[in-house]
Amino acid sequence: MRLTNKLVPLCMASAALFSAHVGAEEKTVVEVMVSPYNVTMNEGDARTMSAHVVYSDGSYDSTIINKGDLEVSWRSSNEDVTPISSNGTIFAKSTGVAHIYASVEGFESPAPATVSIDGASVEDLSLSMRTTNLQLGGEEPIEATALLSNGEEQVVTGEVDWSVTTSNNSFKVEDGKVIALNEGYGYIVGQYEETRSVPLQVQVSSADYLDVIVTPSTTTMAPDSLFTPTIIAFDSDLNQVTIDPADVSYRISDRSVVLPIANGVLKAVGPGVAEVYVTAEFTESSNPLTITVE
Repeated sequence: MRLTNKLVPLCMASAALFSAHVGAEEKTVVEVMVSPYNVTMNEGDARTMSAHVVYSDGSYDSTIINKGDLEVSWRSSNEDVTPISSNGTIFAKSTGVAHIYASVEGFESPAPATVSIDGASVEDLSLSMRTTNLQLGGEEPIEATALLSNGEEQVVTGEVDWSVTTSNNSFKVEDGKVIALNEGYGYIVGQYEETRSVPLQVQVSSADYLDVIVTPSTTTMAPDSLFTPTIIAFDSDLNQVTIDPADVSYRISDRSVVLPIANGVLKAVGPGVAEVYVTAEFTESSNPLTITVE
């Protein structure tokens, strides 16, 4: 079993201060910390975590475990990986990653400890939504999934830090949902531990279509051949509508592979692979048509 000990850097908590009696002198707690900050364990192992308190007078009290007037409660972000007992003992139940939080009289540590079982670390983070085309005023759940070094996947949506870049303040991410605020578009990036996702593009419009679907989703073409995809859309009542290809526009990842010509027809130009997104009534298809030219 390899243990890595590192105290989290001090950061002033923004929560309201509360009183704690230490001896005869009344002090206020300004921060709760958990140590060790990073822990790597083998499945089946156990160890006890420690809580630390910093007071308003600058004094520091370490290894607070239900000591005097201060009682510590513990929380694991993933009890399937690492449950924790009332005295701060963590158990390596299964492979994965979990975060451990300590609370003193309801004031929770702002930075948790990270526990990795069997050395599992985060290698990739992916974001997914049922559709990335939102109607004005609507909302859609977003999910973040971490790929661990042991090959397992773990949903970590509630532990991700979100960053959003939009035109016209188009949307925000709140409580695991993307909420459409104004017409426009933007990008969402999630960060879990030290791993950042690739940007996920989201479109907000007042159009009647919730999503646009291109069929087939993949096709192979010979150079100079022509292809017209079938395009359908779903309106706000989830009714399916067939769209005339002549009434759409295309966004193509590589125009040296395929180009649009008149009336929604696509022409193969040269060898390669291109992704083609379709826009109808200001709503872009959430998934592309992938064209291989060979």
